[in-house]
Order: sequence, then C-alpha cells, then structure tokens
Amino acid sequence: NLLGIPSEGFGFSNNKLGIAGPPSFQRASFEIKKADTKIVIKLRN
Repeated sequence: NLLGIPSEGFGFSNNKLGIAGPPSFQRASFEIKKADTKIVIKLRN
C-alpha cells in the first residue's frame, strides 16, 4: 500500500518483531542442527 505496510501476512523466524521494521538478523536467526529441522512462523497481517 502507499504506507509500505504489507497487505498480505508476514512473519519472521523465532516469531520476533522489530521496532518500526524487521527484527535484526541476530534476533531472527536460528541454527539448523539436523537435516529435518522444522520451524513454525506465525503470520501477522
């Protein structure tokens, strides 16, 4: 939209949010310890 706010759902790994923007890489990153690692990301809109 004109304000730059996504009209579709969005989410970040570790379900972290940033302040007035995306979270930092350090807050949202995670380590893959096994080949079948799964993460769940909660979508917000």
